[in-house]
Amino acid sequence: MRFEFSLKLVAYMFAGLGLIALMLGTTFTAVDSLVVMVAFVASWFAEPPLIDRPGYSRFWNVAAVVLLLVQIARAIGGEATLTVGVQYAAFLQISRLSHRKTAADYQQIAILAFLHLIAGTVLSSGLDYGVVFFGFVIVMPWMLTLTHLRKELEAQHGVGTPMLRAQLDSHELTNASFFGGTTLLAVPLFVLTAAMFFAFPRVGFGFLSSFGARTTAVAGFGDDVELGGFGTIRDDPTVVMRVKMKNRPEPPPRSIGVRLRGTSFDRYADGRWSRTQFAGEQVRRLQDEYLLFRPPKQSDQEYEIILDPMKEAVLFIPEGTVALQVPPAIRAGRSRYRKVVYAPGFDLRYHGRVDGPLTYKAFVGRKRRGISERIPQTLQRRYVEVPPGYERVAELARRVVGDATDPRVQAQRIERYLRGGATTATPSINPTRKAKIRFTCSCSRPRPATASTSRPRWRS
Repeated sequence: MRFEFSLKLVAYMFAGLGLIALMLGTTFTAVDSLVVMVAFVASWFAEPPLIDRPGYSRFWNVAAVVLLLVQIARAIGGEATLTVGVQYAAFLQISRLSHRKTAADYQQIAILAFLHLIAGTVLSSGLDYGVVFFGFVIVMPWMLTLTHLRKELEAQHGVGTPMLRAQLDSHELTNASFFGGTTLLAVPLFVLTAAMFFAFPRVGFGFLSSFGARTTAVAGFGDDVELGGFGTIRDDPTVVMRVKMKNRPEPPPRSIGVRLRGTSFDRYADGRWSRTQFAGEQVRRLQDEYLLFRPPKQSDQEYEIILDPMKEAVLFIPEGTVALQVPPAIRAGRSRYRKVVYAPGFDLRYHGRVDGPLTYKAFVGRKRRGISERIPQTLQRRYVEVPPGYERVAELARRVVGDATDPRVQAQRIERYLRGGATTATPSINPTRKAKIRFTCSCSRPRPATASTSRPRWRS
């Protein structure tokens, strides 16, 4: 195999693995990936005398500047910084592949591919990244060795000389023994990197991960939840909420299960759940009591909730809550009653600054079960819409619910099926596909009878 062709083939293998590492994440749409793949294949055919023309180089330089300005404008407009940066990094690799003139160009291709691999550790979370990483371990010794040889040949014979051309056309440098020997270099490299891979799992921390999402990826109540992504999991023992139950039964039971409703997400697309932003309606207030369904009664069960400050100003309420009591904020010696807003999905949020823990009360009707709400037809259609490509999931859902017409019964049947309790035969589906359902983040924790407070455990 000719030396020049060997270097070109190895460079494309190396660069291709880097681009795949980028595309494994969620920053590339299907259209973006298709454009990158088409440009990657087209760059293979960029050869002299085309790449030697001044206008050809000028075109790529102008395109690089224009695209940089476009990506900066997108970032200022609210697009995720990591998304625009990764897309521009892919363009730079395509540009370098289209300018394969000297050893310096191949070195830049190798550096960009290596940076793409590093970015892939943040962007991807599946085992397919391991396949790409294994390919890097095999191809890297070839790429580094051939690039170094090309640089030494240019230093010895000069760029563009007949002697250099003769060496590039030689079949003696890159024979079977060369690739076999350099492949052995990958064995200690693979052992070392594999040990580091398992000793330090990829959790998405670091400099790059801080630019990846529009909101902080936490296990809680942000504006969106990316399935399969890594974020800061708040599983430390810090107490974020305390719940006190008034009029506990005597003798107190061993444990009491409390389920609190928080944020609900209603849209699913490309592996991400998000919450539609609504202005909401102001909850009717009588002094410091906020009436969700009716004023509180003496027979209602009362819960006192002490909530530490959170990023999202969410009011968590138990099942069957009919009213809330939120104390006013004191400003300049006067009571400033807070504005509580209700949004579809029974999303309750408060306005106003909170300097410390917010203490409020929830009154639960003893005969009231669940939290019902009147949902407009437009929202009902949104809650049950199925993204393109998930038709099999919708068909499976229809088979699971059967002849049930009550939405509550339908939801219970689907929940029982997902928990493994379904007995009816249903067609198999790809387990990696996720149905579009409306779900609610909640917290629950059995409370010991001897304690007056409980520490919630977040789950969604």
